[in-house]
Amino acid sequence: MVNDQFMKILEEEKIIGILRDFSPDKTKKLIEIYRELGIKFIEVTYNSPEALKIVKEYSKKTDIYIGVGTVKNKEELEKALDSGAQFIVSPNYSSEVVKSTIQRGVPIISGAYTPSEIYNAWQDGTNAVKLFPASIPGPDYLKSIRGPIPEVKIVPTGGIDEKNIIDFLEAGAFAFGIGGGLIDKESVKNENWEKLKEKVKKLMRKLS
Repeated sequence: MVNDQFMKILEEEKIIGILRDFSPDKTKKLIEIYRELGIKFIEVTYNSPEALKIVKEYSKKTDIYIGVGTVKNKEELEKALDSGAQFIVSPNYSSEVVKSTIQRGVPIISGAYTPSEIYNAWQDGTNAVKLFPASIPGPDYLKSIRGPIPEVKIVPTGGIDEKNIIDFLEAGAFAFGIGGGLIDKESVKNENWEKLKEKVKKLMRKLS
């Protein structure tokens, strides 16, 4: 099954690179850098310029999974799926969004924060739960959540970087959604791509 393969590879690779609010040209450049460095899961947020157009273009590639993030409701979901999104990520828990995505046979990582939201999203069929924002409660919160509900695959997102990623991994993280922890915005602004690549490599080495 597509979803099983998606989850197996995500568990191995660990990183979803999140791209938000960059110009279309720079979003494409960052996607190419991620592809070059071996990041196989790339999330372009719904509210980014020309996000769906970019996702449609890259959905034809065979070396990456390209998904749409910040999908908050059914209307946004339908547009994201029509663009060819290979996975969906939401910032919030919406039973309708989770169930509709699963019905279409597309993997979804549903946002959730409280124990009830996390478990309800899992019961609805989400492939994994995006713990967001993860850096505020920290790794101890993740560890506490996994005590009573260890079956839920949790993807901490928000504030994950080279300083705390191992702490979250040891607390039981399944994978990670990472935006700023991979991207030096000053480097993007100045198009200093080599410096940005070094930042990406540094974080990837933490998981190797």
